[in-house]
Amino acid sequence: MWICVHDQILGPKSRKLASALGCSQNEAIGILNRVWIWGRNNADRSGKVLYADEVDIAVAVSPGLADGLDPDEVVRTLVSCGYIDKSGDELYIHDWADWQSYWYSYQDRKAKDTERKRAERERKREAEASAPPPAPKKPRRPGPPPAAPAPKNDYPVPFLKFWEVYPRTKKMDKGAAYKKWKARLNDGFSEAQLIGAAMAYASDCRRLKTEEEYIKHPKTFLSDTLPFEPFIPKDVAATPESNPYDEWGGDDV
Repeated sequence: MWICVHDQILGPKSRKLASALGCSQNEAIGILNRVWIWGRNNADRSGKVLYADEVDIAVAVSPGLADGLDPDEVVRTLVSCGYIDKSGDELYIHDWADWQSYWYSYQDRKAKDTERKRAERERKREAEASAPPPAPKKPRRPGPPPAAPAPKNDYPVPFLKFWEVYPRTKKMDKGAAYKKWKARLNDGFSEAQLIGAAMAYASDCRRLKTEEEYIKHPKTFLSDTLPFEPFIPKDVAATPESNPYDEWGGDDV
C-alpha cells in the first residue's frame, strides 16, 4: 500500500504546523504522513474518518513522537492548522479525495481489470459447456515391429582359432586385432601362418616364462612391423591349398 505525497507539502502550511507544535518541519511532515497512512484504512474516499474520533487519531500518531509532544495536542493542532476538518461530530482528512486521487484511480483500474478477467473466465466456461463433445479419436494403426538388435560381430573361424591360441590371458581390442588380421591376409600371409605364429609365440612365452605384462597384445603382434613373422612355422604354406587346421587336429575351434 502507498500514499501520494505532493511537493506542495514543503510550504507555509507545514511550517505553520511545525511552529505550532514546536518541532522541525521534517518532524511535522512525518506526523502528517503517519496520519495519511492511518487514513488509508480508516477513512472513505471523501476523507471522512470512519468510526473513530480525535482520541483514536492521537493513539495513531503517538508512536515515535519526539519528547515533549503530546498526542492529543498534536491532533488539536492538526485541526487548527487545517489538516483535519471538523463538521459537527464528524472528522475529515482535509482534501483527501484530491491528494489521494491517484491511489483511488489505481484501485478502480484494478477492480475493473479483476471484473474483466472474471467475466472472461465465465464466458469461457459457458462456451465450453455449450460446445459439442469432441469426436472420438480414431485408433492408431499398429506401427512396424521394433527392429531386431544388431548382431554382435561375427568373426571367421580361423581368426577365432588365432584368438584362442594367443598366449595373453587378458586379451583386449579384439576388433582392432581383427582389422590387423585382415590387413596381413591382404599382405599375402595365410590364415595358417598367422595361427601357427600365434601358437609358436605362445610356446616361446611358456618356455621363457614371459610375464603377462611383457607379452604383446594381439593387435600389436599383427601390426604393420610384422613382429609375428619370425614365429611363422617354416613348414606352413602362405597359400592354404588344404585345410590349415589339419596339423592341429581338424577344423574345430
